[in-house]
Amino acid sequence: MARFALLCRTAALLAVCSAVLHGLSLLHPLHRVLAAVMVAMLAACLYCAYELWTRDTLRAWVVLAVMNLAMVAVHLPMAGGHQHGGLAAVAGPAPAVLQWATAVAVVEALLAATVVFLRTRTLGAACQSGTHGRSGTDEFRGTTGGPIGGDVDRLPGPG
Repeated sequence: MARFALLCRTAALLAVCSAVLHGLSLLHPLHRVLAAVMVAMLAACLYCAYELWTRDTLRAWVVLAVMNLAMVAVHLPMAGGHQHGGLAAVAGPAPAVLQWATAVAVVEALLAATVVFLRTRTLGAACQSGTHGRSGTDEFRGTTGGPIGGDVDRLPGPG
């Protein structure tokens, strides 16, 4: 984790910023369905921040990338004033909140994609060598071939 500690903390803080922006959008008049979605996204952003702050796993980075790409896909039409089903998405200064949320989501997605790329670019060689997930023991679980106590979510270090 030491290698990506600063990136983890930065991404976690960006996820908290996303949660704050979702909270700010609740201050504007929203349809009940949109308000429920905002609360759910606020909770998801805080969960993502917690995962990144406490655990440096590939799963957390992939979830961050996917969530933020989905947010960009949802925010772009809303920020442009495009509405579906007659639901008023925003009123007043909320488009500025949407623009900030979209910008933060783009930065988070790029950061997560970069970390996932850097971590997985050597995965093939590590897995082929048989050292990926080793816990220092030669005991194996049943017929799965996986080592006991191996953490397959954490990738081997650079060395």
